[in-house]
Amino acid sequence: MRPLPGMRDLKPVSSKLKLFAPRGSLPAYTIRDFLHRSDIPFEYPELRSDEQARREAAVRNLNDPGLPVCVFADGTRMENPTLRRIIEKLGWFRDPSCSEYDMTIYGAGPARLSSAVYGASEGLRTVVVERFAVRGQAGSSSRIENYLGFPQGVNGTELAERARDQACRFGAEILLGREGVRGEFLPGKRVGYLADGTKIIARAAISELRRLRRGPRLELILQLARAARSRTQWRS
Repeated sequence: MRPLPGMRDLKPVSSKLKLFAPRGSLPAYTIRDFLHRSDIPFEYPELRSDEQARREAAVRNLNDPGLPVCVFADGTRMENPTLRRIIEKLGWFRDPSCSEYDMTIYGAGPARLSSAVYGASEGLRTVVVERFAVRGQAGSSSRIENYLGFPQGVNGTELAERARDQACRFGAEILLGREGVRGEFLPGKRVGYLADGTKIIARAAISELRRLRRGPRLELILQLARAARSRTQWRS
């Protein structure tokens, strides 16, 4: 196991955690997806009866509001945890180290990570903001054949891991469990406000509109785009 990028000083997760939930639990699916994309070993004892739920998960029944239950290797038990709580427990949640950056990148798929590599390798203070897990959609692709430098194709997980490690080696920061909800376009600065109140200031910001649903993240990007367009029109 490798530690997440931007957090090389932290120990990797080497022991399995357990996730207890009944079949069809959407919160459990989200947690399982995050653990899988983050290369975190885990067990998923699917709960099939109220008796099993009481015996193994220490809850009243399959409809208990405390489900899903996450039990970590050190014995820590979390009922119905958010991804942020899990990330914090893993030691992967961090605050920005700089008051201002040269470049902010929203999203941590291969394309965004390549931008982080290019920026950080040129000495730019670079930060990547990711609301879920490093890898993006590439993490679910068994084979990517149209990515530059891999004529025989490459596994999506492997590609993202390589990009992650390379970005980290050049000094890029990665903030997990963070989502942009509002943006401002100031003279020479792009300001992104995250859902937890954190403010990210940078000289440039990179994101994408493709596949984004109408919501806080899209609104953030649209605000920045509209502000950039109005500034261009004013200058002309």
